[in-house]
Amino acid sequence: MKGAGGCHHRRMVERGQNRKNVSMLAKEIMTTSLVTAGPETPAEEIASVFLRRKINQVPVVRGGTLVGIVSRGDLVKAIAK
Repeated sequence: MKGAGGCHHRRMVERGQNRKNVSMLAKEIMTTSLVTAGPETPAEEIASVFLRRKINQVPVVRGGTLVGIVSRGDLVKAIAK
């Protein structure tokens, strides 16, 4: 798993609720310490990152291209099957 830049959903929602911030650009609110996973990253490693980094989603990247996103909910559903 590696770091990259990205948008933090909660921060976007919180700042977007203030009408004067509606015109903000993504680059003004994005998180630049984003953690990414590859398609072959073990689910256990992603779960550990969720806890350690206190995040809820991890983008899945192959060759620099976004191919999906794993959320905490996705992980719970997979484990519960």
